[in-house]
Amino acid sequence: MAEAEPEAPFAGTRLATLAELDDRLAAGADAGDVWLDMPIDPSLDPLSAAYRDVVRAYYHSLAGEARPGPESGGIPAEAWAGFRPWPYASGDGVQLGSWLQALGFIIGTCRLRRGHRVLQFGAGEGGLALPLAQMGCSVTALDAERRNIDVIRYQAERAGVAVRALHAGFDGAVPALGGQRFDFVMFHGSFHRCYDHVAMLRTVRDDLLVPGGRLVLAGEPLLEALPVPWGLNPAGPEVCAMRRGGGPSLVFRPSYLLAALSACGYAASLSVCSQTAFGNVILGRRMARQATISS
Repeated sequence: MAEAEPEAPFAGTRLATLAELDDRLAAGADAGDVWLDMPIDPSLDPLSAAYRDVVRAYYHSLAGEARPGPESGGIPAEAWAGFRPWPYASGDGVQLGSWLQALGFIIGTCRLRRGHRVLQFGAGEGGLALPLAQMGCSVTALDAERRNIDVIRYQAERAGVAVRALHAGFDGAVPALGGQRFDFVMFHGSFHRCYDHVAMLRTVRDDLLVPGGRLVLAGEPLLEALPVPWGLNPAGPEVCAMRRGGGPSLVFRPSYLLAALSACGYAASLSVCSQTAFGNVILGRRMARQATISS
């Protein structure tokens, strides 16, 4: 008797090969109703380097020779006239309303307050960093794109608040910060860009958080119906972006992410934002070293 096909984690057409994806793209078809099957050996430990390497190999097969192009330079002075950051620039009240609901839920759930030292990875245009600075937090914002650092500094200057904005990616964060530690280390829709997320969890715990400090993973792609604990996001738009050199994009079972946090030395919980998934918060409190497993 043939085994039953596993239930599809995404609606739409399943693609089994990159050739099928390329044929669809060449024909100009919409990628929003497809998903790419990328099976992973279920016997692999999802916390292991072997599992990570399989995901990395899938990504390199998917991206091929395509990689993000050279980083653009600063923003011309004339471009600042009438500048509006995302999502205000969209002019879309639904999009802005969803963003503000997410922001309010994240800040309230984390119980941030004046005086907290906050580090944000992948800060983008400062949509979270700037309100925290205006509230009185001591904010350090990291981003791998120089343009975003320029945008954060420009907005902070106009608002009359201090934000330490540094050009650094995941790998260069610890040297760039020079030993500084924080009450909160936050990712908002950026943690899923980190290949070696298990190593990042340990780095944050050991090198960036104060004792009892909090790690915040907000607005990350979570799907309990995913057929694997974590992997490349198989949804059509994300697959196409990776195929065109947009960088890796992961998706996680929330149960796996909570277990990974526990294994890496955090007491973790998930708070679901009823208005928008971009406001969902996984909050991990740094535990004492003896409570962790070996890396």
